Amino acid sequence: MRLPVRFEPAAEPVAAPVTKLGGRPDWLTGPEWPLSAALGEPMTFIGQFRVDDGESPAWRTSS
Repeated sequence: MRLPVRFEPAAEPVAAPVTKLGGRPDWLTGPEWPLSAALGEPMTFIGQFRVDDGESPAWRTSS
């Protein structure tokens, strides 16, 4: 089964955890940029994916 994918440019900077490609990551805590094991330099950000149910933030463990 294939699900449709829709890409929409953000009208303003994104400040909430969302699925996105490109730009800068949205950190849940302070920035912890991964470093390349080979070069020791910051890796390139490609994208991030929201994996919760869409109703409540995945990082919250208490109600």
